Amino acid sequence: MAIERIFVSLLLAALLGVIGCGSHTDTDSTPGTRVTFENEPDAAPTPTDTPAPDSNAAVQANIDRYYGSKTEHADYGPRTVRSPGDASLSNEKARRFGDFSYVLARRTLESAQDLEGDKLDQRKMRDDLQPVILTAVMDPGGRLTEIIINQHSGDRAVDQLFIEACKKALWSRNPPPGALADDDSYRLRISGKVTNYTFDRYGKYTYKTQVELSLL
Repeated sequence: MAIERIFVSLLLAALLGVIGCGSHTDTDSTPGTRVTFENEPDAAPTPTDTPAPDSNAAVQANIDRYYGSKTEHADYGPRTVRSPGDASLSNEKARRFGDFSYVLARRTLESAQDLEGDKLDQRKMRDDLQPVILTAVMDPGGRLTEIIINQHSGDRAVDQLFIEACKKALWSRNPPPGALADDDSYRLRISGKVTNYTFDRYGKYTYKTQVELSLL
């Protein structure tokens, strides 16, 4: 019996030593690049999943391109189920810089879809709503500085939905210099539209969302 007690005591001591050695405090507090908006320092999201260093120079050189390919890959990780939506590029300049502009368009679409539940309350949209048309301005570093409303939809909540989606989605860590406008800013024309898609017996609606982006 005494031998068993000694054995148990030694075993517990060994386990406590392993636990003590294994626990530590992560002291790496180096902040990542954080996108900020003018007068709204906490509005912009920062991706939490940065690719680990590897031999793929293109991934390491262009985080936006990596983010776009990750988002659109059908088999990459868990996916959020969303109602139908479409993101497209509506002029030649946007298509010429597709690696840059399509990521922004797709990100804006997904941000709008994520916000619809809170902003639109699953209510029926009027059939005569117009597209919201916005001009977004980004500085040479890829930070959003201004949003101009060019056309209202006819529903204030829909307008606000796309404004908030742009605030969350329009940023870039590595924007192409060739896409700059004449005033050395990135000027994006965003057209957003929400239409009714399905409804349940309680009158709760889901929506189809469309985003078109052009580079000015």
